[in-house]
Amino acid sequence: MGHHVTAYVFGDIYGRGGLDVRRRRLVTITILTAWGGAETQLKWHAAAVLNVGLTPTEIIESLIQGSAY
Repeated sequence: MGHHVTAYVFGDIYGRGGLDVRRRRLVTITILTAWGGAETQLKWHAAAVLNVGLTPTEIIESLIQGSAY
């Protein structure tokens, strides 16, 4: 099941047009922050966004923005 979820998220969803990977990762961090209880996923995604060009400041601002929700 985990393989199918991963294939869907990173294949189908991340492969869509409309948003570049950088923006998709930023949205993901904000959603996980707002969602709460997803610290493991948040740590993984926060590290991954550095590989697509987000800055530490952008990550922090995303965390602050998401924390309000």
